[in-house]
Amino acid sequence: MQVVRKEIVGTYSFVARYDTVNKRVVPDGSVNEVITTYRGGGASVYLDEVRQQVARCARATEEEDFMGTKVAITVEKTVEAEGVAGDDSLIWRHKRSGMYAGNYNESVDVIAVIRLGDVIVLVHIGISPGLPQRDPIDRLAAAAARRATEHLTP
Repeated sequence: MQVVRKEIVGTYSFVARYDTVNKRVVPDGSVNEVITTYRGGGASVYLDEVRQQVARCARATEEEDFMGTKVAITVEKTVEAEGVAGDDSLIWRHKRSGMYAGNYNESVDVIAVIRLGDVIVLVHIGISPGLPQRDPIDRLAAAAARRATEHLTP
């Protein structure tokens, strides 16, 4: 499997809520969008490898240095949905949690991997605490797939 072209479309903020007190939108997370073109069949192989990796490493414990101490971190990977866009797709969640200086901390990233022929569109968002985890990725992944499809269509 060989990558023909990789394009980082961009990193941007997304908004999932409106602050009614201050009358403004509030950025709720960051989005990374990448489009990669593979040689024939390579995109399917990549998506299969992602599926296998999520299944193989569904739950793990790691250690991380924090202010001179070791913190036990629990890492959980969960498939949230399949077949949501393009020729094939997968949405999965990557959650890290642990106690830092006596305080529980959790971070959640949601990743959509969409195959359009031999092209992979990857949309990765870091979710702010308390936000719904599926709505933003569904909207952002659909928009990314639509843009990529329009770009790829002659």
